[in-house]
Amino acid sequence: MIDLGPFLEQEGVDGQANGLNDAGLVVGTYKQAGRGSVGFVFGANKRTLISEAASSRARAINVSGEAVGDFDTGSSESSSHAFAWPSGGTISEISVAGGRFELAAAVNDLGQVAGSFESAGSSVHHAAIYSGGTVIDLGTLGGMNSDSSAINSVGQVVGSSQLSAGSRHAFLYSDSKMLDLGTLGGLESRANGINARGQVVGWATTTAGQQHAVLWRSAEIFDLNAVVALGDDAVLQEATAVNDAGQIVVNGSNGHAYLITLPAEHR
Repeated sequence: MIDLGPFLEQEGVDGQANGLNDAGLVVGTYKQAGRGSVGFVFGANKRTLISEAASSRARAINVSGEAVGDFDTGSSESSSHAFAWPSGGTISEISVAGGRFELAAAVNDLGQVAGSFESAGSSVHHAAIYSGGTVIDLGTLGGMNSDSSAINSVGQVVGSSQLSAGSRHAFLYSDSKMLDLGTLGGLESRANGINARGQVVGWATTTAGQQHAVLWRSAEIFDLNAVVALGDDAVLQEATAVNDAGQIVVNGSNGHAYLITLPAEHR
């Protein structure tokens, strides 16, 4: 286990790793003395700061070393801007016509970026894909706002969207359509990760209002607590990522993190 920060004693604490690529490059954020959050890339025992902005967050990195995230230019909500950082290059704002790409949450190996887009003159934001200088607005499930969490190698995007009634549901965007992934009988859900096979993980509330970690496969929802029982009244509350082998990382109500390898019938 390598401690990624703080790298210098005077530079602060509260480091957080957000992404990892196949080459072992890690992106994340840590608190720097006298500044806000600072995005970084770590690899080969060397840390590189991504931005000199007052505050920045590195959220994801792809196989070619392109990192994405967001930085702040001021104190207002509208000061958040998405960025792309090519390996060894210079940070550049993801600039689009007709609005602001305010947050880059994920990037796939094709360089497609999933994030949030706010059109000019509007206070709402929509899940979006940025690729090749253009932005695709993914829309919503009937409500005002939506946002992206992850994108896979074929450009499928997951996240959450408001419904017309105001609650939020997990969605899968595929073949130019946003699909409502539903819940475990409760009001809310969110999709956090997707693999190349289209398996989606996240969380959903039950009819009793409890938050449970879930897997969606072919748009069918599975409560991971029905697959793995922790015991001692602990509950798997949120699945955060799934790889192409069907392994899932999950957070439990007991403060522990878990790696789940699904049985064959759920892969």
